[in-house]
Amino acid sequence: MELRDAEVLQDVDAIVAYLRTLPEVDGSRIAMIGVCQTGRQPILLSASRDYLAGLVIMYGAIYNADWESHPPRPEPIDKLLEKISCPVQGIFGELDNLIPLDNVVRMGNLLATARKSFDIRVYAEAPHGFLNDTMPGRYRAAQTQAAWGQILSFLDAVLNKGWNKERVIWRFESDTSSHYDFSKNRRWE
Repeated sequence: MELRDAEVLQDVDAIVAYLRTLPEVDGSRIAMIGVCQTGRQPILLSASRDYLAGLVIMYGAIYNADWESHPPRPEPIDKLLEKISCPVQGIFGELDNLIPLDNVVRMGNLLATARKSFDIRVYAEAPHGFLNDTMPGRYRAAQTQAAWGQILSFLDAVLNKGWNKERVIWRFESDTSSHYDFSKNRRWE
């Protein structure tokens, strides 16, 4: 289901407003993870609101169509990335049949040019959805373990240790074949 950006903002604003009423919630320590189709949503929130301490994108947000304007999503992803207000972590797979490596590199370059902090990693031999252990054809145990370690470390840094907004940190790591060819990537079941 394609949600309109305005609907996403309205829904998440209501969620955050509710969370802030709970005594056990520190409203300054909220992070958001977007997976696959919902990968755009944390970026949209961080570009439009200032209440996220960090965001994680798991193989989403930068599909080819995301770089263009569409009626439900009027602002292309590059414009949103330029306006984000918190550090970004991106988790991607080398064998992703939906997100070309060029888009991951483009995302990293755009964030660096905009002086935004990011930690992006492309995992070797990992297809789209490689953390999904309910899909044996996609699931990659070693890459999943490494990715979860990376995610937990990032969330600890942005939520518990605090992120120095006066410093910009860029991390981009990719383990891909020197013969990478996106056109040969296939859908894994």
